[in-house]
Amino acid sequence: MKKVRKQILSATLASAMLASVPYAQAVSPDTVTVSRQQIYFDGQPCSISAYAIDGSNYFMLRDLAALMNGSKVQFSVNASPADFVIQITSGGAYTPQGDEMSELSAKVTSIAPSQWKLSVGGKTANVAAYAIDGYNFFRLRDLGNAIGFSVGYNAETDSVSITSEVPPFSAEIPACPAVAPSWFDDAVFVGDSVSSWLSYYDGDKGLGKATFLSATSLGIENALRDVTSKSVHPSYQGTKMKIEEAVAKCGAKKVYVMLGMNDIGYGVERASGDYVKLLSQIQQASPGVQIYVQSVTPMIQGSKRADNAFNNVTVGQFNAAMKAHCQQNKWYYLDISSVYDDGNGFLRKDVCSDAATMGLHISYAATADWVNYLRTHVPAI
Repeated sequence: MKKVRKQILSATLASAMLASVPYAQAVSPDTVTVSRQQIYFDGQPCSISAYAIDGSNYFMLRDLAALMNGSKVQFSVNASPADFVIQITSGGAYTPQGDEMSELSAKVTSIAPSQWKLSVGGKTANVAAYAIDGYNFFRLRDLGNAIGFSVGYNAETDSVSITSEVPPFSAEIPACPAVAPSWFDDAVFVGDSVSSWLSYYDGDKGLGKATFLSATSLGIENALRDVTSKSVHPSYQGTKMKIEEAVAKCGAKKVYVMLGMNDIGYGVERASGDYVKLLSQIQQASPGVQIYVQSVTPMIQGSKRADNAFNNVTVGQFNAAMKAHCQQNKWYYLDISSVYDDGNGFLRKDVCSDAATMGLHISYAATADWVNYLRTHVPAI
């Protein structure tokens, strides 16, 4: 017999507006479907319902709390209507209300980014959420990161696994099926001239509504300096500003950064240390933002830009140092250099747009491979 959910929140509470900007993006009800993926919890199939939105699964908190009750990752749920906060207590036992695991309606009539905040252990969690027909639904992957359970996806069986045993963090992201361009709607790309073509791959070409903050000769050291009329900083909405300020203003939740080309010559240790400082400042200005460090790409063999301090050997050393920092700080590391490596550690000449001069920039056409790599290397949905 189909169970019917109790309408707990009034329409006033469900539609109330807060000053904060919602994490989720506006979508049409017609694009929301009941997820057909089989869900497994600790290896066992379960009959929990979810909505599929832009390639991600969204669940009701009470359903997940009931599913995980009695496990290592059980949690209790309490709502505070006065300030629109849902409080999660990890380890707390959940008291079922009797309508958990109810079947979802295949016809969605209303959907909007939820204005409710999620607090885990007293701290605001960075979780995408939608108010769908009067109920809050939260993105599974974000909940896993916030509460502390693991989420995996099996492309062969089109199934999602939830496990209470959280594996050690890995900075490297394995290949996965390509996500929709909309996955990058809340992303910002930061880089120097090597990243300049990325902005031409917005929309359906791959990167959705991402924001792009790049500037010729932008370097880590420049980014750490104060903004002046002569400083090298990117511009956001026509105003030159520090990277962390621009990221905060655009409200990005994912920050893809490729810097270092203009700093490696100062020494790998100095450049990587400054990079960590810059990325930490971005996180401080935008709590909860996820950092994706993109490796610096190599130069062609015989590049006129190479010298004793800046060459493919030091580029490799810099990338190795940043990969280690990513692992330590739980930032993701994307090996973009592998996309263009000729097999001997050099940039392939067929993808280079300035082989006769600097020998290090990627052509517009070859940037499509970069975008494809980004779309097929994202954390588990």
